[in-house]
Amino acid sequence: MRSYPDIGRDDLIRYFTLTPADVAFIDPGRGRGPTDRLGFAVQLATLPWLGFVPDEVVMLFDQAVSARESRAKTKTDEALIERAKAGEARQLLLEVILPVLADPSIPDEQIGGLLRNTIGMSKLREVVTEGWKKLPRDHGRLSALHASHTYLRQFTPQVLAAIDFKGGTAT
Repeated sequence: MRSYPDIGRDDLIRYFTLTPADVAFIDPGRGRGPTDRLGFAVQLATLPWLGFVPDEVVMLFDQAVSARESRAKTKTDEALIERAKAGEARQLLLEVILPVLADPSIPDEQIGGLLRNTIGMSKLREVVTEGWKKLPRDHGRLSALHASHTYLRQFTPQVLAAIDFKGGTAT
């Protein structure tokens, strides 16, 4: 769509005057910058005036979904990296513990004291307090996607409600 149809003064005022609900929706307090607020305002006014959703707007929504999915992937990857770092520390600890546990020459009653002295109580307590929660099979990607799509669901209903859908015969 390269241009828009002509619009009269009455329709200009009718469609392009933002309601208090529109202004609240594009409020900068929601973390939106001036460019985002202007874009939302133009969309909220233009879509009902046009009576249809231009392909460019549909593509923008697709881009928003794609960006949220990309962000969810990035967050999951970052969490996996942090988990791998913690796993490395746990692995190093196991490399000290397992040889002591597997050595039949060390009496059972000496193992606890030997490990506490070798590793140190502070390190043992640190590993215990960090905990180790089993990851879901998807490594948390679905919950990250859910959080991202929850963000999109905040504004999608208002955008769709602002559009006055009209039907007719295709020509």
